Amino acid sequence: MPQPTRDQVFISYSHKDRDWLEKLQIVLKPLIRKGIISIWDDTQIQAGDQWRNQVAEVLGNARVAVLLVSPDFLASDFIADHELPPLLRAAQDEGLRILWVLIRDCLFSETEIADYQAAHDLSRPLAKLTSAEVDTALVEIARKIKAAFTAQPKPSEIIMKVHQEATDTKWVLVAGSGTKSLPEKIVEVGRRLERGLADSGFGLVSGGWQGVDSIVARSFAEAVKETEGNLGERLIQFMERGWTPDFPGGRFVTANSDREAWVQSIERAEAVILVGGEEIQDKINELGG
Repeated sequence: MPQPTRDQVFISYSHKDRDWLEKLQIVLKPLIRKGIISIWDDTQIQAGDQWRNQVAEVLGNARVAVLLVSPDFLASDFIADHELPPLLRAAQDEGLRILWVLIRDCLFSETEIADYQAAHDLSRPLAKLTSAEVDTALVEIARKIKAAFTAQPKPSEIIMKVHQEATDTKWVLVAGSGTKSLPEKIVEVGRRLERGLADSGFGLVSGGWQGVDSIVARSFAEAVKETEGNLGERLIQFMERGWTPDFPGGRFVTANSDREAWVQSIERAEAVILVGGEEIQDKINELGG
């Protein structure tokens, strides 16, 4: 199954900085109209949509992330808890490019954002510029966004892809009880199992649930990270559309129902390992044994 294509620019901002988002959108419009880039921000969420889950899904499709950084941006718990962590992981593991724009002076140096490329002169936050200077700065920022979006993969990324295709990763589905309260023995089995699979070069298929799914996914991710592997190429989580995985890592594939996601995960795997619990047996019985 092919990986989801990272084909969007994701813009993260505080709603208190909405005016700056709109200014950037206007400058980017010629690039959007020509089909050079495609952007997404939460203004595209329609009334009634499950916005938290839609944001999580779109994050997995981002090739470039643009952060509009201000005191309000850094103060946002939603951004800190739900947007930045997957973006920073994807930048480290999957080649996502992060650019950030300093809107107003703030303590960005106390955050991980400072480790990434700023899209303009940090001594001149946009809010301190004249109207004409803002226009010039936004054009330069738009050019950097275009360059990041259209950049060719780094040689290391190409080598990783060729290696992954050449080694023909074997996928294993590990599933079990979906409750958080598990016997310590089950927890330890799950952790050791996933480390063994990761160290042996297998890929993990998961359903994204709490309990066994979450434990094995976290242990697998830790083991892959220790070997400097690419988690996006080794972990796939299948889930019903609208749900958020308990462990927010790897790549996500959504389905129209829980049953469809379960069936797809089985079809994707070349082996299935069930770790304790009556819930798994119930699921098997539901599918007809």
